[in-house]
Amino acid sequence: MREWVGNYKLTYSKYLSYKNEWITKTYDLGKCLGKDEAFVKAVHFIHLNEQDRINYDTMYVSDGWGNKFYAKEN
Repeated sequence: MREWVGNYKLTYSKYLSYKNEWITKTYDLGKCLGKDEAFVKAVHFIHLNEQDRINYDTMYVSDGWGNKFYAKEN
């Protein structure tokens, strides 16, 4: 599997209590030099911006090739 030097995205599930449902959200992590840098940006984003209930089992970072990287695989 090739690593992409370029734009990465974070995808995760978030619980909306007022709707009583889980939604999928995507956040653009911008240009990264590989999946490790993308994971650092993802953790930083989640820590600063998401205080709600999140399903970490479904969270992944994707690269420009369409590969999905789950944190528990590292």
